[in-house]
Amino acid sequence: MNKFLKKNNEKKSIAIFGASGFIGRNLVDLLSKNGWTIMALMRNPHYASYLLPMGDVGQVYLKSCNILDYNSVLEATKNVDCVVNLVGILFQTKNQRFHEIHIKGAENIAKACLENDIKRLLHVSALGIRKGSLANYSRSKFEGELRVKSVYKKSIILRPSVVFGLHDNFINKFAQMVSIFPVLPLIGGGLTRFQPVYIKDLTNLIEYLSMSRLYKGKTFELGGLDIFTLKELFDLIVQSKGIKRRYIPVPFAITKLIGTACSFLPNPPITVDQVRLLQEDNITSNSAFGFKQLGIVPVTLEAYLNKFFEN
Repeated sequence: MNKFLKKNNEKKSIAIFGASGFIGRNLVDLLSKNGWTIMALMRNPHYASYLLPMGDVGQVYLKSCNILDYNSVLEATKNVDCVVNLVGILFQTKNQRFHEIHIKGAENIAKACLENDIKRLLHVSALGIRKGSLANYSRSKFEGELRVKSVYKKSIILRPSVVFGLHDNFINKFAQMVSIFPVLPLIGGGLTRFQPVYIKDLTNLIEYLSMSRLYKGKTFELGGLDIFTLKELFDLIVQSKGIKRRYIPVPFAITKLIGTACSFLPNPPITVDQVRLLQEDNITSNSAFGFKQLGIVPVTLEAYLNKFFEN
């Protein structure tokens, strides 16, 4: 991806909503190394001080911003060249609802970008989302995209599959399960398909699109080179660790009952809505515009895991 970027002395500024998350941390690290001035936006900056040493003094700023408060968003997006929205939640709580975060918050960011005459808005969504999805998460993400597009027509939408890398929330969780449990559950028989994306491939692309004058209004579907079923992901991790594990298929109906029982927990291991999400594949469509069309060869999950467990 770096082959697209030209070194220059131009000062570049960016506001990143959701900067303290997995993708956000990696994006701040990359952009700070490449000379960007970064406004890192989140609900509680007190827990994100680890972002500051990624850049020089005065290069990374931490700021509290409530995306449901339009004036807060408007103020946070002043005097920057580009805005990236990484905000998203995987399950709902009393204070955080899909509709508010994925739809209303995304719309507020788009409106603020329009009012502040921001050059580029990148909205990071999710692969596999659609209007008629079984999952509330997916439907809210899809509606959020529509709202963003209707307000800021030249916005760029990125739909990555599950993202892997150091300290990710997906492969690391699988690796922990493989290490702890001798028998691994295969939800829905383990047939759901994924197309994992390497974090550095994603952040490199975000930086490129933040500077490029091309692709305005474009939607990117981002998947890795390989497609894995849930069982194949477990197999790959088990093989990489050099151990043996057994599997037990767990029907979706049973998993939904478990999700219902877990719904009272503050941080549930799985929810009913997440089970519904697992009933749908997470892969790019045949007509997708993504890494291949840009001439990018993504890092494979197998290559990453071999290096990860080797170290």
